[in-house]
Amino acid sequence: MKRIQYFIFALAISGLVACSTSDSPVLNQARTMQESLMKECNLLDSSVTSKVTVLEGTLIDMSKDTTLNSDTALKAKYVILKEQYNGLLDAKTRIDNWRINMKLLPTPEEIAKGAENPFGKDASDEDVLNAMRSANADFLTLKADLDKINQ
Repeated sequence: MKRIQYFIFALAISGLVACSTSDSPVLNQARTMQESLMKECNLLDSSVTSKVTVLEGTLIDMSKDTTLNSDTALKAKYVILKEQYNGLLDAKTRIDNWRINMKLLPTPEEIAKGAENPFGKDASDEDVLNAMRSANADFLTLKADLDKINQ
């Protein structure tokens, strides 16, 4: 009989632990949104970085051309590419700033180790989801602005 009681007690404790570490549906939605945002941000950052690298190489090659100062068409092309390059550097900075200012949910493992909620002690799951929605809106605005630069 003692074994059965011990088994039921152990089962109940493991059930309580599982419930305390599992996320609510709202928090799961916030985590999913966060993961999606970070993937999109990384893709955008990678794309901008590769464009910066290509333009940088082109500008270096053009600056080595001895006719750059005397050829007005070549000089005009260089100026346009330099403006695009500077715009992409600005875009990279804006992406980095967005990423730095993004509040990230700690993982369940980090929470179990005592990580604090970056949204505040009293933030509800709905508050966290609303913050993710706001971050998503900010990212979409940033992405739209960057799309205008890249056209």
